[in-house]
Amino acid sequence: MASINMPQSAKAQLIPIKTVHRGKHGATVFAILKNKPNQEHRALKIITKSKLGFVTKAFFDNLKAIQGQTGHPLTRVYEHDADLTWYTMSWVKGYHVSYLLGNHYTNGLPPFLLFRVLDQVFHAEQHLQKNGLCHVNLRNGENIMLRAGGHVMPYITLIDYSAVETYTVNKAGQVLEEFIMLARRMTRGQTKVPDYFRRVRGGGPFKDVPLAEADWFFKYIAHWKWDGKQTLDEWWEGSEDQIGTRLMADVSELKDDGMVTEVMEFLKMPKVSEEEIATGKVSGGLDVIEEE
Repeated sequence: MASINMPQSAKAQLIPIKTVHRGKHGATVFAILKNKPNQEHRALKIITKSKLGFVTKAFFDNLKAIQGQTGHPLTRVYEHDADLTWYTMSWVKGYHVSYLLGNHYTNGLPPFLLFRVLDQVFHAEQHLQKNGLCHVNLRNGENIMLRAGGHVMPYITLIDYSAVETYTVNKAGQVLEEFIMLARRMTRGQTKVPDYFRRVRGGGPFKDVPLAEADWFFKYIAHWKWDGKQTLDEWWEGSEDQIGTRLMADVSELKDDGMVTEVMEFLKMPKVSEEEIATGKVSGGLDVIEEE
């Protein structure tokens, strides 16, 4: 990917510290707002020239109108320039699902975390659909941020506005397929719960019934094919299998304190160090996002 010059209008308001992602639509940079007493953190998105216009002013206005609603699952939008060559979002601490799968849970997510993510993503899609929107790029997990905060279990935030589209009945199959493919990726396509996650840390196995339910789901997801009719809502809550209800009942049965602590501690690890922040403040921040 070619290098990207930092827009001067962005540097007038922000100190860009560290590039955290490069993609086909541009780059995302950890940044700090200038001239703010608490130096708020932002995710600065700089759009590649060839992709200018994929996020419109009307779309931004719509996001701003709904982002104050309780349960809004998308990262919030803040500053931007007139032409939307760049914009800022709330900085989400934690890591995306794909990162966890590649760096921590290489054999798939533990069932309690898998089911937690699916339940949160389901409700996120429900919220978006009530506002006439949907997220259509969830299958690889890169757009699902898991954060610890002060919660007993992780919460999710969805990112990447390029994948947020107007919801219509024609999108129902795509939304469901993204959800199922996400589940299949988090299980690594396995047909039963891996041995490592079948036991309490340092103790005996979990109860037979929740393990059997989880095994059923792993196998079901591994062989799932869309019938061309169901929506995500119908599949999760309305099907004869009562999938959502069954999975959430399993969550409390297939975890122990050690498993939860392990996840939460990992999510609290910083993506940007205090040293990197201090260096960026002194230098004034990035002028160029280097070629990859």
